Amino acid sequence: MIMNGETLNYDELKAKYDKLQKQVSCFSAIEQKLVDTGDLLDQELERFKSIHSYNKKAIRSKDLHELLLITVESIVEVFEVECGAFFTYDMANNSLTLVEDYGFDEKYPLVMDWIVSDDIVNAREAVFIEDSGPTNPWESLGLCQVIYAPYYKDRDLQGFVLGGRSIKKKEFYDKIDEELKPSFMVFTQQMSALLHNLESQEIIRQNVAELTSTNNQLQQEITQRKRAEYHIKRMNECFLSFGTDPLENINYLTALFGEMMGATSALYNRLEDGLLCSWGQWNTPTNYNPVDEPEGHLCYDVIQRAQDHLMVVRNLSETAYAHTDPNVIPYGLKTYVGAGVKLGTNYVGSLCCVFQNDFVPTKEEKWMIGVIATAIAVEEKRKWVQEELLNSENKYRMIFEHSPVGIFHYDQNGVITHCNDSFAKIIGPPVEKIIGYNILKSPENVQVSKVVRETLSKRSGHFEGEYRSVISGKRTMIKAEANPILSKNESSQGGICVVEDITERKQAEEVQKKDTLLKEIHHRVKNNLQVISSLLNLQSRNFSDEKVIDAFKESQNRVRSMAIAHQKLYQSKDLASINVGDYIKNLTTYLFQTYRIGNRAVKLKLDVDNINMGIERTIPLGLIINEIVSNSLKYAYQEEQEGDINIEFHLENKMFTLIISDTGTGIPKELDYRNSHSLGLQLVTTLVKQIRGEIELDRSEGTKFVITFEE
Repeated sequence: MIMNGETLNYDELKAKYDKLQKQVSCFSAIEQKLVDTGDLLDQELERFKSIHSYNKKAIRSKDLHELLLITVESIVEVFEVECGAFFTYDMANNSLTLVEDYGFDEKYPLVMDWIVSDDIVNAREAVFIEDSGPTNPWESLGLCQVIYAPYYKDRDLQGFVLGGRSIKKKEFYDKIDEELKPSFMVFTQQMSALLHNLESQEIIRQNVAELTSTNNQLQQEITQRKRAEYHIKRMNECFLSFGTDPLENINYLTALFGEMMGATSALYNRLEDGLLCSWGQWNTPTNYNPVDEPEGHLCYDVIQRAQDHLMVVRNLSETAYAHTDPNVIPYGLKTYVGAGVKLGTNYVGSLCCVFQNDFVPTKEEKWMIGVIATAIAVEEKRKWVQEELLNSENKYRMIFEHSPVGIFHYDQNGVITHCNDSFAKIIGPPVEKIIGYNILKSPENVQVSKVVRETLSKRSGHFEGEYRSVISGKRTMIKAEANPILSKNESSQGGICVVEDITERKQAEEVQKKDTLLKEIHHRVKNNLQVISSLLNLQSRNFSDEKVIDAFKESQNRVRSMAIAHQKLYQSKDLASINVGDYIKNLTTYLFQTYRIGNRAVKLKLDVDNINMGIERTIPLGLIINEIVSNSLKYAYQEEQEGDINIEFHLENKMFTLIISDTGTGIPKELDYRNSHSLGLQLVTTLVKQIRGEIELDRSEGTKFVITFEE
C-alpha cells in the first residue's frame, strides 16, 4: 500500500494503525479528563456561587445566632452533606462545645472532650476529612465521616466549622471527597471574615450604644446640673433676701421649696405648746386650718420618728392617713414628701410638700429638700437665739433698772449713755441730766476720771472715796468698779461702772471704830478697878482691927460692883447699855461668895427683868444693891439662921422699881437711914438722888427697901 508516496507492507501498516489507535485512545482519555475536569470545575463553580450566595445572605445577619444558623444550613446546601455544625473549643479544658447545628436527627451532647492535636492547632489554613474513630468525638454525635476546618481569632484557635454524614444514613450520601477541601477552606475563610465583621459590628454597636447612653446620661446630667444651678441660684437669692424676722424667712423658704418641687402646696409645720402650727405656708387653700391637734397628721409622724431621711408616702387615699390626716381627702392629696427639722438635737418641725398626683423625688430634689430643711433649722436657731437674747435683755434691763446699786454706761469718749435710777439717787441729779455728761471732764472727781480712762485702755478700774456731783453739788462716799466693753476686734467701745453708796457703811465703820475704842476703855477701866480691888485686899491684910478690915472689904466690894458693870459693857454687843438682870445676878453671886455664906441657910431669890440700861445709871444701881445686900448679909441674920434675901427689878409704865428685902432682924426703928452716920446708907441715899429716884423703907417684916426712878 502506498501512503504519501511511500509503499507500506501489512506489518508496517498494522503497526502504524496500532500507534494511531493508541493516540486516539490517549486523546479520548484526555478528552474524558477534560470533560471530568470541566464537570469538577462546573461543580466547584456552583459551590463558589453557593458560597457567594451564602456570603450575601450571611452578610445581612443581625446577630451571631442568625449568622451561625445560616452557616450550618449553607454547609449542608453547598457541600451536599447530611448535616452541618459550628463548635467553639476551650483549649484550657480540652472541651468542644456545640453552638449551632443543622440536619441532626437526634439531640446530642453539647459539650464533648477532645484533645486536639498540635497539627490541627497550628494549621492556619487547612481542611480535614476524617472518619469517626477513638481519637475524635464524631461518633458521639452520630457521625461516620466529617469534613471540618478550624477558625481563628488573633492567631488563637476559637473553634471548628463542620459538615458530616451520619452513621444512620451513610448509605444515602456519597463519601466526602478531597475535592471539597478548597471550597470548604474558602467557605470557612468567608465565615471567619463574616464572623469577625459581625463581632466588629457588635462591638461598634455596643460602643455606639455606650456612646449614646453616655451622651444621654451626659445630656441628662447637663440638664440636671442646669436645673441644680438654677435651684442653687434661686436658693442663694432667697438667702440673700433674708431679713431679721426668722418667721418671715421661713415663709420665703417654704414658698421656694413648693415652687421648685412643683408641688400642689408646701408647709413648714412646727410643734408649739402641744399644737401643730403652720409657721410656713405656700399655695394653701383659703379654708386651710393652720393650727390643729397633732395626732394623725403626716407632719406630726415625721417629727415623732426623728429621722434624717425623707418620708415619702404615695397613694395617700389608700393609707391610714386618709382617715387620720384631715387634709388628705378634702384636698385630693396623693403624694406626701416631708423632712424633719431639728433645733439642737431635738426634732421640732416638718418641712413638707403635697401633690395631687403621683410623685417620686429625684436625687437632686432630695438634696434640695435637705438644704432647705437645714436653712429652716438655722432660722429656728436664730429665732430661739433672738428669744433668748430678748429674755436676757429683759432680765438685764430689770437688773439694770431695779438694781439697788448704781450702774452707768459710757462710750469710748467717756460720755454717759445710760444710767439707772439708783445711780441718780446716789449722786443727786435726775437721770435725764446725767445722760450726756462727760465723766472725763470732771476736775472735782479726778480719781473717778482716772478709773474711766483705765477702762478705755482695756483695764479694769476701782475707786473708793468721796464723789462730788458737779451737777447737784451733792457729796457722797462711793465705791466704784469699772470694766471695759470691747468689740470683736478687741477695740474699746466704752465701759460699764457699778457704783455703791457706802456713806452709811463708812459712818458705821467710824462708829465701829469708836465702839472698839470704847470697849477697850471699858476693858481697861475694869482691869484698873480689879487692880484697885486687889490693892485694897492686900492693904487690908496689914490690919488686925476688924472694923478696919470690914471698911477695906466694903470699899473693895464697891470697886468690884463698878468693875462688873464695866465688864458687862465690854462683853455686850451694845456698848451703850447693859443687861441689868444679868448684871444683878453676877453682882449678888459675887457678894454671897465674898461673905462666904454659900453653905449657910440664907438663900438668894431673884425676880429681875432683862432690861438694858446705860452705864451712867447701872453703876449707881449696882452700888445701891451692893450696899443694901452687903448690909443684909452682915447684920440681918445670926449664924446658921435661916432666911431669904429677895431682889426684884421691874419696868412698868416707864418706871423702874427695885425692891431689896430680907427676913432678918431688921433695921432698928430709931435709926434714921436718911441721916445715918453709916457710910453705906449715906451712899445709898446719895446714889438714889443721883439717878433721880425715890427710896422707901418698910420695917414691918424684916427690912425692905423700895427704890423707884423714871426710865
